[in-house]
Amino acid sequence: MTDLDRTEGAEVLFRLLANLFVEMGVFASPSECHGLLCGLLVQGKVPSETAWLRSVASYLEQVKINNNNAKELLGELYKNTASQLQTPGFELALVLPSEEVDLSRRVESVGLWCQGFLAGFGNGQLASLSEDARESLEDFAEIAQIARDDLDETEEDEQDLMQVSEYVRMAVILIYSELMTDKDKPLKTTTNQSPPYLH
Repeated sequence: MTDLDRTEGAEVLFRLLANLFVEMGVFASPSECHGLLCGLLVQGKVPSETAWLRSVASYLEQVKINNNNAKELLGELYKNTASQLQTPGFELALVLPSEEVDLSRRVESVGLWCQGFLAGFGNGQLASLSEDARESLEDFAEIAQIARDDLDETEEDEQDLMQVSEYVRMAVILIYSELMTDKDKPLKTTTNQSPPYLH
């Protein structure tokens, strides 16, 4: 699967989840939901689709996920994301809006993705992470606070957003690889640098 295919698939999931949340009356971002899932998955906190549906229901302040369409779509999100993380080829695609969406909303979505990841990850396995990985989590906390009202939507801002998104993606892969067991053959990767910041 190409990078373009993965990106397009993630953008489709974003639109479908956005429509689903409107139907459910849920005030949450698809990006935040995907970040939550990744934060849980990198630690093995949701070993099954059923466990994920329980976790996301709690996060969305729902008693349980009863809607069949919601079960199917959130289940697909779980299966796709778990598969991407387990594939040794940096396959993970963040669920973010397409480039057709205003830059300010895309910036906000990256911040919400990081917010969701931190909520899912918590503080349980910080001691197991390298200094680089712990610094990435600190960066996530800063990215989650990105303001979106003062952007001029310049080409420079577009490039910064792409770099921040890629930094986040690779940081998640780094964290996942460090928390895998020895028999899982952890991936060797690094984020290499601190993320750029949008002007």
